[in-house]
Formats: sequence, structure tokens, C-alpha cells
Amino acid sequence: MEPMADEPDVSQATPDLIPILSDPNPSMRRYTARLLGIRDEGEVIPFLARTLQQGAGAARRAAAQVLGELKDEDAVPPLVDALSDPDEETRASAARSLGRLKDSRATSGLVLALDDPAAGVRVNALRALGELEAGEAAPPVADLLTDAGEDVAATAAWALGRLDASRARPRLLEVLEHPSERVRAEAALSLGRWHVPESVRPLVEILAGSREPTRERAGRLLQEMGAVEAVPTFIDALLHRRRWSGGTGVHDPSGPDPGLRETAAQALGEMGAVEAIPALVEALNDPDRNVRGHAARSLGQLGAVEAVPALVRALHDRSNRVSRPAAESLVRLGEARGIRAVTGALVYMDDIQRIATRTLAECGVVQAMPHLRVMLDYADLPGVGYAARALRQMGDSQTAPEMMEQMSSPNAGDRARAARALEELGGPEAVPLLAAALEDEAAPVREAAASALGRLASAEDVPLLIGALKDGHAPVREAAALALDLLGDARAVEPLTAALHDDSPEVRRWAGIALERLGAR
Repeated sequence: MEPMADEPDVSQATPDLIPILSDPNPSMRRYTARLLGIRDEGEVIPFLARTLQQGAGAARRAAAQVLGELKDEDAVPPLVDALSDPDEETRASAARSLGRLKDSRATSGLVLALDDPAAGVRVNALRALGELEAGEAAPPVADLLTDAGEDVAATAAWALGRLDASRARPRLLEVLEHPSERVRAEAALSLGRWHVPESVRPLVEILAGSREPTRERAGRLLQEMGAVEAVPTFIDALLHRRRWSGGTGVHDPSGPDPGLRETAAQALGEMGAVEAIPALVEALNDPDRNVRGHAARSLGQLGAVEAVPALVRALHDRSNRVSRPAAESLVRLGEARGIRAVTGALVYMDDIQRIATRTLAECGVVQAMPHLRVMLDYADLPGVGYAARALRQMGDSQTAPEMMEQMSSPNAGDRARAARALEELGGPEAVPLLAAALEDEAAPVREAAASALGRLASAEDVPLLIGALKDGHAPVREAAALALDLLGDARAVEPLTAALHDDSPEVRRWAGIALERLGAR
């Protein structure tokens, strides 16, 4: 068929040019479209559809692939038609793309493709039906569990887990005796996805095997199912061991994938596996921080008081993904040594201080309140904020008056810490002191006061904060812009608009955010 005069000529489409039509770079897409005679983006799908019908073999394959990558619903009909293309690779590419598009209109065509003579097409059709979660396709998909090709049978088992394994449960149970390890594994994983009890034993066998991605999938399913039969194998995985049939755990220097070790550490705590406590203590030294963190949390869940010394060391782990759950577990266990360790961490001027204050507050460790009050006298301003917030969460009522008194201290550092503490602990009675502090000679005091007024001030204090937008110290202006954002008063629109030209990028940023919320930008 000759192309119409106003249509791009598909004979110009080559396997090298067609993929560029889905390039992430819009300039590359436009340039290639012009080379192919495509005038605007709306013509791309029709052009590829015609290429899929009229192009050479390699061009058709490329067109089928790109139609899936463009994620346009108009691509579905030509791709369904391409499932009957004379070229095997084009049919396989079309099936793959229909899986990407996940459009139910493709279901009937994909079901017909399950009878394709080419194994690659059957595999891609199965994957596509799985991606579509087309439950009505379960019976014909189940028929391919006995396909002679291992890839086809294994993919059919996988797809049934996405469709509804319960509808094909008897067939999948039969496949658990399949001669292919891969097919057996996919059947067990699909049954496990639907929490079929008969899947536990084969899933444990997969967990003890050597195929890492499959082991991790099995581990997650066993964790979801709370399958205590898997506890010994989870322990082996956590300790870099493999359990051979009929034998004991043998150390594997290469170790399982970190994702599997992480799943094991988490599952052992959720399952209440007290026999795993020694392994979890050892896992606190795992090279992966997520594994260490889950081990720390699980030890708290298991009430492992014998793990307190190891958890105290983990409290100072270089990653807060470990130190935080370690702190939580130490508080949860309630042992005096653990509580002292978490309270003692308040003296550190780093992340551990924040973690300790937050944990003590959330767990309501009231014996830590005197230590938190002491922090208000020596910590840096972020640390003062952590401590004051923790005291507020614990219901402290005696510290605010002391901080108000401290606002008249001759020491600027004391005044700044008091203002920061009042942001968390103060009430309306603190506002006059904080408003006066906007004129303090020390910039850190003015900054802390402006920040506190954002939470405590009322409409009558807005002019004071507007004045602070002209402070000579950029952090004060930034705190004032943030405070005005929180107060949301329309009188601030004009001065905030002027602040959009401030020398400080942070002041400009917060002024812009405040104006957007005020509907003035």
C-alpha cells in the first residue's frame, strides 16, 4: 500500500531510529520525529502502528517495543493485532509491551497467544497476563503448567500467583512434584502468595537453597505467614549459613543476599523466636546496617535482657538506622543499665542525642526528665530543641517559668537557649519576652525568638515579625519569614514580596513558600 500524501512514509523507519521515539530526552524525540516526517507528537502512535503493519521485520519488532514504552492506550489495538504477526520476535515483543500497558482489552488476545507455537511468545503472554492480573485467564494459564518448556511452565506457575492461585490450587499443588526445581519453586511461591498452608515446606526448602532472588521471595512469604517451621532456616540465613538436607548449618563465607538477612532478622522477632537471640546478637555486627537495625529491634521484641550489653554498643552505631532501634529496645527492655546508656547519650552533640531524647520522650521515661532539663543549660540550639520537645511530650510544667527567667540572663548563649526552649514549652505568657528579644544585641537570640514566635505569637505580633524581615542577620530574616508563613496573616504579603529579592537564598525560599500559602504568588 502506498502511503497517503499527508502521512509519513513508514519505509523510512529503521530499527535504529524507532527506539529514539521513546528516548527520555525530548529534543532527541523531536529531532528523530522530524527525520521520519512526523509533524507532532500526536502522530507518533499512528506512525508506529502503521510500521507494525507495513514495516520490515526488524522495524516491526522495534515498533512493538516502543509502543509499550510510550504507555499510550491507543497502542493496545495495534499490539493485539501484532500477536498474529508472521515474525516470532515481533509477536513476543508485542506480548511484552501489552504487559507493560496493563490494559484489560488485551486479555483475550493474550489468551489466544498462549497457544502460540513459539515458547518465547507463550512466556511473554503469560507474563503479560500476570501483570494484568486477569483472573479469567487462570484456567488456560494453568494448562501450561505441563508445558514441555521449563521457561513456559515456570512462568505459568508465576502468573497464577498474580491471577489467583486459589482458583488453580489443585494444579499448583501437583506441580510441587515437578522434576524442575525452578518450576517447583515458582509454584510454591505462588501458593505462598495466597498463604496456602501446603506451601510452607517447599518455601522452607527454597529458603535453604542457593538461588538468592528466589530465597528472598520465599523468606518474605514465610515471614508474612508467620511460619515458625522456618525459624531454623532463618537463623542459618542470618548467620551466613546454608542448611543442607539432613545436616546442620554450614557456614557460607559469601553469605546470602543482605535483603534475605534483613528479612530473617525482622521475621525472627515477629515470630517470637527466642531461640534466635544469640544469632540476633551476632547480627548486630552484620556489615549491612538494615540487618543490624532489624536485629536490634527484634531483640527488644523478644525481651532479650541478655542482649543489653550488645545493644548498648549498638546505640553508638555509625548509622541511625541501628542506633534508633537499639535505643528503643534498651528502653523497652527496661533494664537499668540500658536506660542509663540511653540517658547518658544525651551528652553527645550528634544524631545519638536526638535519637535518645526522642526515644525517651516517646517511651515516657520520666526518670530522664532531670537529665533533659540539664540539657537545656549546655546543649547547642538543636539539642535544646530536642530536649524541650521531649519535656513537653512528657507533660513537663515546671521548666517554662525557669526559661522565662533565663531570658534576662547576661549570657547571650543562655538567652538563646531559653528562647529555643520556650518555642516548645512556652505559652502566651512567654510572647512579650520573646517579642522584646527581637531587639536583642545577639543575633542567635533574635533568631531563636523569631522562630519561637512563629508557634506562639498571635495576629498582634505580626508587625514585629515583619520588622524582623529587615534584620541585618540573614538567619533572623529566615526565621521571621518562616514564622510569618506559620501565622498566615495577609498583612505580611507586601513585606514578604520584597523579601523575594533578599540576598539570602534561604530567605527568598521561605518568603516564596509563605506567599504561595497566602495565595499571593
